[in-house]
Amino acid sequence: MSSTSEGCLLRVCVFLLLLIVSLVQISFFMLLPQIKIHERSCASDMGALDPPVRHERSPPKSVPVAAAHVETSVKLQSTPMALFYQSLFLSPDDIGFHAREQQRLEARKPTKSPRIRGPEDTTDDAKPVDPEPELKVKSGFFLQSLGQGLEPWNSSAAYCINLITPSNSSDLLTDLDMYMSALPSSRPIHSYTETVVLPPSVIDVYLERHPGNSEYFPDFHVPKQKAIWLMQNVDSFDRHELKNPTVGVMIVKNRIGLQKVLEYRLRHRLQYAVLYTKHTSPDIYDPTVSRDWNAFLHIAGKSHQANTMAILAAWAKHSEWPSLHLYVTAKGLCLRIEDTYGTPAAWDLENVVFKCEEVSDVRRRQLQNQFGVHLYPSESEGFGHQINEARSSGALIVTSNVAPMNELIDERIGVLIGKPHGWWWQTTGDLFLPLARVEEDDVVDGVNRILTWNDHTRQRIGRRARARYLEDRTYFLNVMAALEESLCHDEIRIDKLEPYLY
Repeated sequence: MSSTSEGCLLRVCVFLLLLIVSLVQISFFMLLPQIKIHERSCASDMGALDPPVRHERSPPKSVPVAAAHVETSVKLQSTPMALFYQSLFLSPDDIGFHAREQQRLEARKPTKSPRIRGPEDTTDDAKPVDPEPELKVKSGFFLQSLGQGLEPWNSSAAYCINLITPSNSSDLLTDLDMYMSALPSSRPIHSYTETVVLPPSVIDVYLERHPGNSEYFPDFHVPKQKAIWLMQNVDSFDRHELKNPTVGVMIVKNRIGLQKVLEYRLRHRLQYAVLYTKHTSPDIYDPTVSRDWNAFLHIAGKSHQANTMAILAAWAKHSEWPSLHLYVTAKGLCLRIEDTYGTPAAWDLENVVFKCEEVSDVRRRQLQNQFGVHLYPSESEGFGHQINEARSSGALIVTSNVAPMNELIDERIGVLIGKPHGWWWQTTGDLFLPLARVEEDDVVDGVNRILTWNDHTRQRIGRRARARYLEDRTYFLNVMAALEESLCHDEIRIDKLEPYLY
């Protein structure tokens, strides 16, 4: 009897503890500051060719609720710039270190003396090097007119922009390619391949991870007197890295990311500036490929957040639907599909073409242009390169009605399904990005909606999606051009970059 009562008491205590924790979490989220971004101040809602209106100079007027506008939060009407300028600081000590290191390496190289007769002489004829050369360098020194930034990428000479990537993930390397193609005065630094002494630059842009993260930067030497620029995807925000005092500028790709980092800055009274750039992906459109508007494509790749099983469950109950072409790379997901619907040799679904294999870039682009309707109802995305590539191809896209997916696709240029999970633990990243909840019935509703449209309607929506892709791409290129012109010429002027800073 005693053991039974003790067991009941223990269960009651555990229940009360869980209740208290839940109440604390609910209170925490209710008390979070809410950031309101006026549409005319949010770059995402502006025309692709026009920068957003600065609210420091002309505060936005109140507009009717019916117009779906809101007043910009007062606390966002000024941009903290101290760390921004510190990120442009080029320390003479750092320049001196690299100059001496380069001279030391040059001095080690043996110099061959030419001889007409006799054995080859390998005497080192190099001139002695002053270990402490006089450095007539000013803080912030960078002059393209003197040839800086024109040397090979692997040189230790000064460049305008260092782009540092800590891993070789496909999406991150795509990001790197997009920045490299849009920033002529940038060079790539692959910190995961070798020990790196960071060459001098005007700004150092770290993609996804902070250099203080030893997991990604185990042997990486960075300037100690300089603030950094940090680009993190919205699904991988790290609060420890955001709060690091060396972060001078946060680069964000989407509106949900902009809102999250601004709320975090306000909540913790941080001083980083935020550069809102949108983003882009490779343009894969191929007008020579004949497109089938009555076939569906789903490329899951290695992602475990693609809701592939919900898509298959919907097709399994609707044999009358058009064909679904499914490509999966992850072995675990392949085994799960085969356990449920059979191996490719004994496949149960007649209207589903299933391939478990690696898809090359050439083959993937061919598939993306061949099929008219693409299914990408992701649970979460950092940006959504696959969705954006589908936009570039002019496809009709089905995706999740949760940010950032529904920033790339809205009801005018695609089909939105599902909804966000309702609880705080059903989020991702340290800034609590809601995960999408997409179930079999959601897929059924979305596909049935598409089946009521004729091919002409599907093509028209696909053209709208490509037009939106081009608009966002133009905006991204405009921001990159403003960044290049502001920081990478002989004189630093940020007036063209300022409209994109928060």
